[in-house]
Amino acid sequence: GLAALASPIAVEPPALYVPRPALAPTPDTHTLNVKHPTSTAPSSFGDLAEMSNNFGLTYTKVTKVVVTQTEEAISKRPPWDIYASVFAPRIKEADCRAFYDCSKSEKRMFTKDWARLLCKSKFRAMIVKEDADSGRETAEETIAALGAVMSDSYGMLYEAFCYFAALGNGGDFSLQLNEYSNLMDDCGIPLPESEFCKRSDLDTIFIATNYKEDRNTVEAKLNDDNSLIRFEYIEALVRIAVARFTRTVPGFPKDVCLATNKLITEVIQPNMPPEACVDSNVFLRNRLYFEEMDVLYEGHLKVLKAIYSRYRTRRSRGGGQRNKQIKMEDWMRMLDDAGFIDDQFALRYAKMCFVWGRMHVFDELKSIDRLESLTFVDFLEALGRAADMKHLPSAEQLEECGYSNAIEYLDQLALDGGSVFIPHRESDGFLKEHVRPLHARAAIFLDTLFRRLDRGRGFVLAPGELPPVYSEDGLYRKLAKMDKDLDLGITNT
Repeated sequence: GLAALASPIAVEPPALYVPRPALAPTPDTHTLNVKHPTSTAPSSFGDLAEMSNNFGLTYTKVTKVVVTQTEEAISKRPPWDIYASVFAPRIKEADCRAFYDCSKSEKRMFTKDWARLLCKSKFRAMIVKEDADSGRETAEETIAALGAVMSDSYGMLYEAFCYFAALGNGGDFSLQLNEYSNLMDDCGIPLPESEFCKRSDLDTIFIATNYKEDRNTVEAKLNDDNSLIRFEYIEALVRIAVARFTRTVPGFPKDVCLATNKLITEVIQPNMPPEACVDSNVFLRNRLYFEEMDVLYEGHLKVLKAIYSRYRTRRSRGGGQRNKQIKMEDWMRMLDDAGFIDDQFALRYAKMCFVWGRMHVFDELKSIDRLESLTFVDFLEALGRAADMKHLPSAEQLEECGYSNAIEYLDQLALDGGSVFIPHRESDGFLKEHVRPLHARAAIFLDTLFRRLDRGRGFVLAPGELPPVYSEDGLYRKLAKMDKDLDLGITNT
């Protein structure tokens, strides 16, 4: 009834219409490599032919350049300052409190020497007696006038004194009779036919000048009886002037100032050898005081200080402790151990490096230890002077000949007997105008010095023998041990 009418009749919905599109027509040609490329049947499309799996590879190098830009704060390096360099201690150590010797220091030296000389009553009496024709009325006028003459030429006379003193085999800071005679001969002072200025007369002046009125003073005990120190050298020149002119030249007036001035300007100065006229400041100004030398020394400072300390010997006066500074004999022994002294770098040049390396010392007696020593900065200067004089091949010459350092060349030179000799340059030697900067020469010199000292004195490389291995640290340890042994009194080092 009604219930049946209320229920929907289950009727199946009609099926949806799904259209079937026609297939696309097959192409007329194949684009792939198929088995049957001439067939256009549908089954031939996609039926690929079999291919070999061997591939041939080619490549092209691609260089990729990446350019990046960064912004940096450009800071200018401050200019080199000698007051912050290895040479800085000299400003406190030197008597003149400066980096250069100057006219003020020469004046201080002369003032000290002149005052010491005027303490000799015999000298005062002599100059007054030999000044009778000058018109000066008092001894004070004569002394003042003669002092002015000597003061004007003191710098040149002092350089000559240092040069001739260093050439002898005795004391290197005073004139012994042989060195005194060499100075006389080089300057043409002796007059063989003269009654008062023969060689024997000059020898008598040497003896008379060495006379000490009071032998009990401390200064007299420091002053050697057989040599002339600075103030005695001045006295000898005045006595020689009197003998050479006042007593020898007919009609020459008794004017000690005139005679002394003529001796200096007409006899000594024109005949002085060039080596005796060196202004030590020229080397400092033109060669040593530069940033490159400062950097070079700073780079080797540790071993340089070790060498300086190791070569200090025991004091000859004032006890048996070792000297705080190195003396001439220490310097010469170091150069000898390094094998540097030869025909080209002669003994006198080695000595003059020491002499020129010192700064002025005002009082030669009270400061005698300082007069005869090199401070460490003086030592650096002396090394620089030696490097400028000693012939060693340049870095370019060594590289061109296939050597990595000068020692290799020197070893080969010793074995070959000179067949590999590298010729000296025009700028090698004393008083030459150098082309290369000092730091280039000093770098080769220091490297050779270090290697030679590391090997030891007298080392000779045998044919076929390999050279010993060198390191700067190894040399430092070796030097430190030697230095310690010397402090303990062990002298077989």
